[in-house]
Amino acid sequence: MGNPTFQRWADLLIGRAGCAAFTGTGTCSPTNPGNTNGTAGSSITGGVGGTISTGTSIPYDWRITDLDAFVQDDFKFNSRLTLNLGVRWEYDGWAKEKKGYFTNIWPSLLSKVPNPGSGCVINGGSIGLGAAGTGCSLVGYVVPGNYKSTPPDGIYRNTIDNVLNNHAPYTNFAPRVGFAWQPIGNGRWVLRGGGGFFYEMIPGQNTTGMSGGNTPLAGSPLVGGLTTASLANPWQIPATIPGPPGSFGFTPRWINLATGANSNIAQQPMAEDLTVPVTYEWTLNTQYEFLPSWMLEIGYVGSHGIHQAAQSRAGQMGQVANVNYNIAQLAGPDCVSCAITGVTTSTPANATLRVPYLGFAPTAIRLANDDSYKFNSLQASVRKQLSRGLQLQGSYTWSRAFITAPYGINTYPYLIHQYEPNNNYRPHRFVMNYLWNLPLPQRPGVAGKVMEGWAWSGVITVQNGYPITLTDLGGSVFCGGNGCSGNGVVSTANFCPGKWVQDVATHGSIQQRVTSGLTGGPGYFNGKAEGVFCQQPTVNGPGNTLFGNAPGGILLGPGQNNWDMSIAKTTRIRESQSVQFRAEFFNTFNHPQFSLPNPSLSGGSAGQITGTSVSPRIIQLALKYLF
Repeated sequence: MGNPTFQRWADLLIGRAGCAAFTGTGTCSPTNPGNTNGTAGSSITGGVGGTISTGTSIPYDWRITDLDAFVQDDFKFNSRLTLNLGVRWEYDGWAKEKKGYFTNIWPSLLSKVPNPGSGCVINGGSIGLGAAGTGCSLVGYVVPGNYKSTPPDGIYRNTIDNVLNNHAPYTNFAPRVGFAWQPIGNGRWVLRGGGGFFYEMIPGQNTTGMSGGNTPLAGSPLVGGLTTASLANPWQIPATIPGPPGSFGFTPRWINLATGANSNIAQQPMAEDLTVPVTYEWTLNTQYEFLPSWMLEIGYVGSHGIHQAAQSRAGQMGQVANVNYNIAQLAGPDCVSCAITGVTTSTPANATLRVPYLGFAPTAIRLANDDSYKFNSLQASVRKQLSRGLQLQGSYTWSRAFITAPYGINTYPYLIHQYEPNNNYRPHRFVMNYLWNLPLPQRPGVAGKVMEGWAWSGVITVQNGYPITLTDLGGSVFCGGNGCSGNGVVSTANFCPGKWVQDVATHGSIQQRVTSGLTGGPGYFNGKAEGVFCQQPTVNGPGNTLFGNAPGGILLGPGQNNWDMSIAKTTRIRESQSVQFRAEFFNTFNHPQFSLPNPSLSGGSAGQITGTSVSPRIIQLALKYLF
């Protein structure tokens, strides 16, 4: 049945002590040196009359434990059928800090204090009440179970040594199976297939970077509705509760519903139920030797990733016309600000009143398992092994790849369920490479040296362009006429009733379309077409709109048709010595290969192409001495 195959290895990584400075600008600690930009002192001497930026960081001592085991065996039933079975076990531990000095925010705890009060008074390092009806809250903060200090009132000390509500799973078993079968047993036709689970560790820099950038360990909390602290008015810095030695301190959560002034905490939480991403992969192909040295291969390759870790908006605002639906669907299950604020219109001024968790900044982001993707492809190739001086291979791929919407489009709110083509894939792709040792006649003497050893090789690439998503900065998307941060919000374009992508199509060669766009014409697509695009639907009063109806990746950008070639001459001097001269031509025929057009309908350059994706022809000469 075959012998089991065991593989083992060990990695030992040693690093110097340093300081992870997420937001600080000065030295971190004299006893734990890290990088410093030298601006801390100059900010004091040169910053008089300017503003004071409060920020710090303390040294960290991160720990991450990863354990892996793998067993595999090949079962050869007969000369025509082989079965490969394996299983991999992975333990991808969560990041821990030796002293427990990092934090998280749990929505399940925030929901217990939906309205945290309108102000804070700090009494001896503890939260006290101000005037009647005011107050603030630390409920929602979570510290690990090994937190070395005593957490202030309201902060939850976790039962485990991290800031998630679950242990890293010990049950991540990833089976693998594969087979090879010769249906007719002549060695010329083989059918192969396989599939398996693949767990993906969330990189440590993602988890430590998110939690390590939070208060009390680092950060400069913003204060919505208040002026920036300066030497002329230094007391606008928000009250904080002391944290670990050398830390900034915890910023309590509060909001004044009448004025909008609030703690505006820009935390970077991780989902409290974060888990390990997983990918399923499978393949089935057949190989057939239809002529001596010629192989045809046709196959199907697919994959599906779920629970993929990605950033999304934690503080994204809802539209007040349907605030319960928007927050419940787009920001999580806890609508803690619903029916509290009394907001009836959407404006930039009341953005902080429309966040799901009052007292937090609308720009806050979080790390969660919200993303997924699918990839399916037909792959075919013809390969000729080197014989009679000729070797070549041609491969064709027809694929479809879809992912959840990339971060940055339709940001307010972030549509995590918007599914669209991957912006890094090309539906059709053909690649051919070849090597031909030129069969020139042999000659004696100097003529023979001149004619021997010539070879011609190259790579041909023909493929579609990348998907294009039409965007529009004209929509404000729940935030007011100028967007949520003073700029227009990136939204997908909005087609008028009865109009669609065919109404913006342009015709002619790529060169003609490029020239047209640069001389005032429609360009690669006609973003100026009359009556095709309309303003996004208005909601909640003037200046507030929904997103457009154009799907992501609705167009394909310019394709590529690129030829790279090389001519080489190898002259043998002795048995083990030779000289090789090479002339290499990149983009041999100097074809213009254009980059993506401007996808934004805002302004007058929609559809214009102003760059190339491949350099003009480059010729490279090389001389080598081989021994």
